[in-house]
Amino acid sequence: MNIKSIAFIFVIFLFTSQACEKMINEPKEFRGKKWGADISEFTDMVKAGDLDGIQRYSKNNDKLNIGEAVLDEIKYDFYKGKFYAVRIKIYDRESFDKIRETLSENYGYKDSKTEGDQEYIWDWSNINIKLTSSSLSFWLKYTYKPVLKEIEADKKLKAKSGINDL
Repeated sequence: MNIKSIAFIFVIFLFTSQACEKMINEPKEFRGKKWGADISEFTDMVKAGDLDGIQRYSKNNDKLNIGEAVLDEIKYDFYKGKFYAVRIKIYDRESFDKIRETLSENYGYKDSKTEGDQEYIWDWSNINIKLTSSSLSFWLKYTYKPVLKEIEADKKLKAKSGINDL
């Protein structure tokens, strides 16, 4: 094997290992709070609503930026008292693009899965991150899958129990 072949193999290995490292870099927390953490571990929370057993909160004095990207709001979702999702409304297209770049740098580059509206998804065994844009709004959502699976299982049980009412 000549030196050019060895150099080529080394460069391929280097880029492949960096891409794999980003994909393995699954987020274990959001702003210092671990996924699945009990709601009692959160302070300064204000209830924003309830829907189908999901409690949604906002946080007083929450930092409404990610780097230089400006955010409109951040909502924290809990199920049975466990932290399982974050929904972030992004201020504008410029901030959306900055967040897309930040996520891509940290977790690997993704192509949009749709035409027109944009959707970028980073998916691991426990966490799903979805960044979406439409002509009117921009959103970033983190979902903790173990609790999401619990929600789905509970919905199926409720649906099955409804058969007794027929």
